[in-house]
Amino acid sequence: MAARGRSVAEVKAKLRDKGIDESVVDQEVARLKSEGLLNDVELAEQLVYSLTEHKKLGPVAIRQALVKRKIP
Repeated sequence: MAARGRSVAEVKAKLRDKGIDESVVDQEVARLKSEGLLNDVELAEQLVYSLTEHKKLGPVAIRQALVKRKIP
């Protein structure tokens, strides 16, 4: 089973919950972004595709899913 993609907000929240200093959180998020491992746009595109093609959800449900995942 593949790991689930995470949004920037989800990664930040997870690291903060582990007690990691805010400056380290910001550095790590920046590193993940620069390496292409963290990208909210790609994640949103993948979610929209999956929710429309596989789950047959409409625009309102998709917006709710994106908000729940904290994707701007």
